[in-house]
Amino acid sequence: MVIAVVEGIAQKIGGTIIRDEVTGQIKGIGAWPQTLEGIGEITTRFENPIEIDPSSILFGDEYIVRATFASVTDALANAKGPYVVPEGASVLFDGGPAKANTTYAWDFGDGSGAPQMSPTHRYADDGLYVAKLTTVVHEEGGVTTRHFAAVRVANVPATVDTGPPITIPEGEEVEIVATFTDPGWPDTHRALFDFGDNSTPVEGIVGETHVAPLGQGTARARHAWCDNGDYRVTVRVIDDDGGVGVATKRVLVTNVPPTVDAGVDMFAYPCTPITLVANFTDPGWCDTHTATWDFGDCTTPVPATVRERHDPPFGCGIAAATHRYDCCGSFHAVCTVTDDDGGVGEDWLIVCVVDIRNGNFEGGFHTHALGIVANEWEPYGSAGDVDSGAAAASPFVAEEMVVHDGQRSQHIRGSGTSIFGLYQSIGANVGWDYQISFWCHVGSSGAGSGAGTVRLGIDPGGGTDPAAAAIVWTSGTEQTAWRQLAVRATATARAITIFLEYQSDRGTSGAWFDSVELLAYPCALGEASPCHPPKPERHCVDWRAEERPRVIGPTFQQDGFAFASLGGDPLRIAVWGDPVGQGKLALPRKTLEVKVPIVAGHVTAHVLSQGGDPVRMEAFDATHVRVGQAQASLGLGTPQLLDISAAGIAVLLFTGGGQEGLLIDICADAGTAPTPNAPIPERPRTDLEDTHGERRNQ
Repeated sequence: MVIAVVEGIAQKIGGTIIRDEVTGQIKGIGAWPQTLEGIGEITTRFENPIEIDPSSILFGDEYIVRATFASVTDALANAKGPYVVPEGASVLFDGGPAKANTTYAWDFGDGSGAPQMSPTHRYADDGLYVAKLTTVVHEEGGVTTRHFAAVRVANVPATVDTGPPITIPEGEEVEIVATFTDPGWPDTHRALFDFGDNSTPVEGIVGETHVAPLGQGTARARHAWCDNGDYRVTVRVIDDDGGVGVATKRVLVTNVPPTVDAGVDMFAYPCTPITLVANFTDPGWCDTHTATWDFGDCTTPVPATVRERHDPPFGCGIAAATHRYDCCGSFHAVCTVTDDDGGVGEDWLIVCVVDIRNGNFEGGFHTHALGIVANEWEPYGSAGDVDSGAAAASPFVAEEMVVHDGQRSQHIRGSGTSIFGLYQSIGANVGWDYQISFWCHVGSSGAGSGAGTVRLGIDPGGGTDPAAAAIVWTSGTEQTAWRQLAVRATATARAITIFLEYQSDRGTSGAWFDSVELLAYPCALGEASPCHPPKPERHCVDWRAEERPRVIGPTFQQDGFAFASLGGDPLRIAVWGDPVGQGKLALPRKTLEVKVPIVAGHVTAHVLSQGGDPVRMEAFDATHVRVGQAQASLGLGTPQLLDISAAGIAVLLFTGGGQEGLLIDICADAGTAPTPNAPIPERPRTDLEDTHGERRNQ
């Protein structure tokens, strides 16, 4: 037992067992190796007796060490760590004190080093590094030693500069530029700009360099403020280690008044309402506005009705007010628009109030080569075949006896075949409708004499040629009584021209004109609506013709409708259930998606819900927003109508039914016309089918 213990001890300490050369008994242990490099010979011996107790073994021993290199320089490496430093800062490594005949070398742990005892070094990036100091004693028996030190380099966030404050007008887009530096020059960065106006922060455009000893860069972002105010722009530059550098910039945004456009000059008509509409824009699109119209006729300015939008990059709107001018003249109408910060913009236009001049022929007459013509009217015409004895008579006469109203009328005498008339141009607004009416009387000079035709016309383009194709005419031949004629046209230019014309066919007949009136309306009448408006577009699908159950697959299309089982279960045709003998589409275990062939405003579906889970139909628009839903009742066991009316229906989802739900038919209408409690529609028969559904012989 003791022998085994001694052998184990000798093995552990690297000693040599000394045995008797004759008996082989252990006589002692050489406790250390007999030779150590650089030290020399070592003589050791453990002597008997050996005392053993339960907790230890005690050797009586003695050893002699004779050192051969006792005078070699002792220069053990000591790195004196740990070191803690921010990235980019210099670290002073201490490998001293200096010893004779000794060299020192540092490995900084980042791929670089220095052959010095106490060098300085800068780490480019944060992290934990292990620096190694190596010392070499250059003497006989000298040793090489190494020692390690931890170097903890802390991340440093970028230093950001946003520059001096700036002042800009609202709505003007400006580029905010921030510069930054980072002592960790290999770091990469991104930048966030918060503009201080409750808008979503944006990612800036970053440009940077990574050159020692300092990384540098710029961050840029563009922005416009929708309202005036004092704003603080916050720029956060974030490095790839999570360090955040922050700087703010003051931006003073000034108010900009709205810009008003009152539009082109307008024509108005006495005692006829006119609505003046000004357009305005405001670069501060968050501003709200009020407005007034001063109509320039000494009446009090009227608060305008304002309709506006607040969409970037600028707000816009209209300011409208209606007025009635009582007399003709030119008026300077001013629209003033004020924003909620007190900014004022205005613009004006000229309203020229006009009417038919001398329309009642009470305003006098003047002489003309063609006779006596009413003031403000221009005569025209020529004679064809002239009756003998009548050639010298002037066609235009101032009439005082045959009048419709007042004391004067314009008389035009005919002779043979002739055309004579009057015209007058009046200021007009493009796109307005104008109705002209007048009273006329066609007569003859005696028995056997001819009569003639009276015509009233409007040239919507303001031309003065009575033969122009653009003129809109109406006519009458009423004799011996006054008759009113009226014609209507939509102005295509800034003036219209009124034509009053008499066409004599034979004899010495004549016509009298009186009481010409104008009515203006700002909206064109347009054409008549179709006598039979087209029916709303309608698409339906059903499976009535299916006589046998069959499996279709997870998707299929029919009659423009696209069907898909979202759970992947195959769709199938079923023939059980009411209506008896007709095919239906069995609802899948999960969800049936149906894409309708049109953007519908009204969708109906007949379903059969026999399980404990009612069938549900949901409608969605093209952006997947639900716009309506309907659900069948439980326990009826008969077909039920699901009905949804909503704008923009594009997709339907059917759920429920407890794997016993059936879809009988679907109809999608472009219009919205719900038909509650509608019966299941009959399948349209073709002209080749009789009333029993049998095909006729062709």
